[in-house]
Amino acid sequence: AVGNKIGCGKESDIYIAQNSEGSSVVLKMHRLGRTCFRAVRQKRDYLKGRSKPNWLYLSRLSALKEFAFMKALYDKGYPTPTPIDHNRHIVCMSIVPGCPMYQLRSGSIDDPEEVFLECIDLIKRLANHGLIHCDFNEFNIMIHENPENSRNEVTLIDFPQMISVRHRNAKEMFERDVNCVVKFFTMKMKWEPPEELIPRFFVGSDTNRIDDDVRASGFTEEGYELGEEFLEQGMNDLEIGEVEGSDPESESEDKEGTILNDEDARKSIEKRAVRSAFEKNKIHSRKTGGSRNSQKKKFKGKVLRKGKDF
Repeated sequence: AVGNKIGCGKESDIYIAQNSEGSSVVLKMHRLGRTCFRAVRQKRDYLKGRSKPNWLYLSRLSALKEFAFMKALYDKGYPTPTPIDHNRHIVCMSIVPGCPMYQLRSGSIDDPEEVFLECIDLIKRLANHGLIHCDFNEFNIMIHENPENSRNEVTLIDFPQMISVRHRNAKEMFERDVNCVVKFFTMKMKWEPPEELIPRFFVGSDTNRIDDDVRASGFTEEGYELGEEFLEQGMNDLEIGEVEGSDPESESEDKEGTILNDEDARKSIEKRAVRSAFEKNKIHSRKTGGSRNSQKKKFKGKVLRKGKDF
């Protein structure tokens, strides 16, 4: 039986439910494609070469990825919800005690340093196992008081966006996770962490890696090399003509290889002229009738009939 909604995010809705044994569980229903998160195709690598999938298919991939990460971390002893099962775009997990850290009142943690070190230790453990959370903040950290020792303990949630430490953006994402924790304790808990407690990005050992097991984004050596090659090619494109000691003959050969023939040049100039004239006159379908493409074709004919020398 499915009960009330207990949470809502940009990627999912969270419901309380009851299994056949009468125990309460949590259902996380992934719903990618919300108005506030339409750029999921650029921000997540769920597609992997597929073209134009629907949102339900993307949600299913997101749920599958989250369950894989959660199970791998749970088996390694990380403080995560207990993964139970997944089906289509839904992940079933155990209920996590406590509340998200963002719901805490300002300065309400008695020992902020202890909780801060616990959060930083999680970030460092993940990196040592080859993973970066990429969304490690007060919205994805649950906190509760352990009745046995009266200590505050944290639980990590939300995993589909995790990447490998070998990803080309790994250093940036690691530093962002750390800065989110530092900012929360500085601004809301009124405790500024000392510089020596703030970790720097590092790549853990090759033993006990999780990113290879769960196929985290950027985990393969082939994918890493392709990313490095892409970045290197982009830098080379930006530095054309600025590199010292470049060979003028080789540069002239590259330029000759990109010269358009007369027909291609004419079509290129014609296309730019038509687009410029079209935008200048602002022809829209709601004013002139017909689709924008049909109006553009008609306008192209008018421009060409004026006898302009292209």
